[in-house]
Amino acid sequence: MNVSVFSCLTAICWFSLIVLLAAILRRRSNILTRLGLWPVTFLLIVGLLRLFFPVTLPATKVLHSTALLPVIQRILQRQAVFLPFTFGDCLLSIWIAGTVISLIRLVRDILCDRKSIQNCTHIEDTRIKELMDDVTGRKNCRYILTQQVSTPMMTGLCRPVFILPAYLIDFTDEETRLVLCHEWQHFYLHNNWYKL
Repeated sequence: MNVSVFSCLTAICWFSLIVLLAAILRRRSNILTRLGLWPVTFLLIVGLLRLFFPVTLPATKVLHSTALLPVIQRILQRQAVFLPFTFGDCLLSIWIAGTVISLIRLVRDILCDRKSIQNCTHIEDTRIKELMDDVTGRKNCRYILTQQVSTPMMTGLCRPVFILPAYLIDFTDEETRLVLCHEWQHFYLHNNWYKL
């Protein structure tokens, strides 16, 4: 097993293609409804493994290109205009910067959501708690009944938190149960994982 420029370049290309395919699959709700989260998860795990282990196995047959690969290598090794870097360095820097910016935005959004949830004024309602326990089959599901939201929503990747508008108190048991079932389906179908 050895690491070469070619294996690193191949790993980055495969990872980028796999992420692109996962993003396309994520937007196709009919595929996700039928197959679940596993195809996207599998693709991302394979992509990350390939990215972090860019090795060429001894039995790997490398197809040497005498036409295309040398041209690509010459372009990537060419000095960028007005910069002391090569085009390959510039492309790699842009790719890394895009990844870091995306991760920062994701973490920022998660922290903002968490802060918003913590700052909500909470209204207790035992009827809604009992209906929620009945719908979810769990005793540890948390809910926030507040006047600060206008529509029901669910957040949380592993531990769901239902954020419910205060007007839900006026709903009948059946109407409330339907709302809770709808929100529970978002958690059950891993919709928040898709949005990542």
